[in-house]
Amino acid sequence: MVILGASVQMKLGGEKMNTAIEKEIVNAFVYRNRRERVLFELGKREKRDDLLWQFERYLDPSYMHRIRTHIKDAEHLYRILKEEGAENECYVLADGRSYDDKIPLMRAIEENLFRGPYFMLLGDGLAYFESEPYVMSERYMLRKG
Repeated sequence: MVILGASVQMKLGGEKMNTAIEKEIVNAFVYRNRRERVLFELGKREKRDDLLWQFERYLDPSYMHRIRTHIKDAEHLYRILKEEGAENECYVLADGRSYDDKIPLMRAIEENLFRGPYFMLLGDGLAYFESEPYVMSERYMLRKG
C-alpha cells in the first residue's frame, strides 16, 4: 500500500486501485444501503470484475440521465463529456483494466469506449457510465446535486 496525501493506492492482485477515489464514487452514486457491500467487493480481486458487470443495479437512478445520442467515436464522446463539464482528467473503474489514479479524459475514453462496462468519475459530482459492450449499450451521465 502506498499513501499519497489523502489518497490510498493499493495493488489488488495485479490490479491497482485508489481506495479514496473509489469510496468517493460509491458514496456519491451508489444506493446508501448497498455502499458497504460495494466497497467490500471493489476491494476483493475475485469479486471486483463481477461487481463491475452488475454496477448499474447499484447506482441510484435519481442521479442517472441516459445519453440518447448515438456515440460515433472517442472524439464524439469527449466533446459530449466536456460540454457536460468533465475535467481534463478522470478516474476509471473498468472490467479487466485498472488505473491507480486519474488519467487524461481522452485516454480513458480511447481505452474503454465500446468495451464496457466502465465508470468514469469526471469531476465533483459528475460521472459517466457505460453498460455492457454492445452496439446498443446504455450510456449515462450521473450528476449529484
